[in-house]
Amino acid sequence: MPIIRTISHQDDRLRVYRNVQDRSLTKWSGLFVVESAQVAKRLAESDYELESIFVSENRLKNVIEWLPADVPVYVLPLEEARKIVGYKFHYGVMACGIRKPNRDLNEFLSIGKKKMSIVACPKMTDPENMGILIRTCRALGVDFMLLGKSCVDPLMRRVSRVSVGNVFYQPIVRTDDMQRDLSRLQTEYGVKLVATILEDDAVPLSQVKPPEKFCLMFGNEGEGLKRHWIETADIKTTISMHGGTDSLNVSVAAGIFLYHFLKR
Repeated sequence: MPIIRTISHQDDRLRVYRNVQDRSLTKWSGLFVVESAQVAKRLAESDYELESIFVSENRLKNVIEWLPADVPVYVLPLEEARKIVGYKFHYGVMACGIRKPNRDLNEFLSIGKKKMSIVACPKMTDPENMGILIRTCRALGVDFMLLGKSCVDPLMRRVSRVSVGNVFYQPIVRTDDMQRDLSRLQTEYGVKLVATILEDDAVPLSQVKPPEKFCLMFGNEGEGLKRHWIETADIKTTISMHGGTDSLNVSVAAGIFLYHFLKR
């Protein structure tokens, strides 16, 4: 692999890493940055194209076995590496990937599957919740995720790190019209929309028989699902709780719902 040693954090070839805390920079430039050796390795092993890899000198020996042969690998002394990212650099490895075009919903609907599992998030803004949800969806075999335009960027550094690189493998569709796409799933493809809520009239999860085609809708941590999405649902369900607990973290709840619908 082309290992390029440089001694200055001001090296212009490292500008994407130097500006890594500017959230809009990588998103709109068609690039994204990940951190940690484990996540960078999973990115390198995926079908995403890499622009470069950045490694602190003290970590090079730990990652050299999986470094791609055709991707520039920039190596800096640890102190210079810390200056680039602007905070204490624990991970020692970062990588820059090239974004792919947004996947088309038709790609998944044209297959004509008898069974279909979908997770829809109109507005999930917390990076940690999104990262855990992506990891859970891949672990349990969700066909694809449908994310609204108000959702956090799934390729954001924190999301990819919390997902432990599973975001590079879990199919995701970004939609600019969630209502249109959910209605299409419901009316044209027989997908049952399932609202996950806390309301008293919701059916306890243990009593729900999972349909062959379903789309589980999850709200965000602060607001839950808005009334509009609840009213479109074919099934409204909730997790029965004890001891006065009024709710669960959305990513924890999602794991419970998904296990019931996919593994029961």
